[in-house]
Amino acid sequence: MLPSLKVLRLSVCGLNGTMSASTSISNLTHLEVLDMSGNTFHTSLKHAWFWNLTGLKELHLSDSGLEGSIPSDLANMASLQVIDFSWNNLVGLIPKKLENLCNLASMRFSGNNIGLSLEEFMERLPKCSWNTLQELTLGSASMTGNLPIWIGNMTNLSILQADSNMLTGPLPVGVGALGNLKILDLSYNKFSGVMLKEHFTSLGKLEFLDLSYNNLSGVLLKEHFASLGNLKRLDLSHNNLSVVCSSRKILQV
Repeated sequence: MLPSLKVLRLSVCGLNGTMSASTSISNLTHLEVLDMSGNTFHTSLKHAWFWNLTGLKELHLSDSGLEGSIPSDLANMASLQVIDFSWNNLVGLIPKKLENLCNLASMRFSGNNIGLSLEEFMERLPKCSWNTLQELTLGSASMTGNLPIWIGNMTNLSILQADSNMLTGPLPVGVGALGNLKILDLSYNKFSGVMLKEHFTSLGKLEFLDLSYNNLSGVLLKEHFASLGNLKRLDLSHNNLSVVCSSRKILQV
């Protein structure tokens, strides 16, 4: 009975039975923001009532006891800008056919049980969103594989977090082309290979860099950090790196 309603926030309300498609939504045709995070649904997304709200721009369902896979209904939500499914028990990849989701700005999937390849997960993102996506968080999601070499094409990313997974392989030099990046957290993985100056080339806006607890190697000179004028926190600990200070003292990290 609220046909003009645009924002509905029901976070941390103790909800546990309002996910069913039997819920009447006939009058919520103008809804743009739906926040039901912090509830205890303990159910799947398969028959959720909000999949018919194709005008939604923000969908917040973090820490809500969601289980199972992400249904193909997501592909119909062409207006979505923010998807927050973090800290649930969702498994598997996002659906394949998401080519209509060209407005994505934030995707938060941390704290789930994806259990598959990060590269395959990212390849399912619509290419039309590569220039709109600003936040991609996939920490603690049981993800494996490599960070894709084409990561440098996601030119508007400001937050990239994939910490506490099982990611391997070298760090793509394309990361160094992400000129809008402010937060980069790839800690607690199994990345290997040599760190190059090219990994930092265009990261002038970077404020937080955490690559700790990996297997990265190489000798880092002051030239590596020359472009990082806005950096506030740097953690390279528990790698196989050597840092040459201005005094020519070599620090092992």
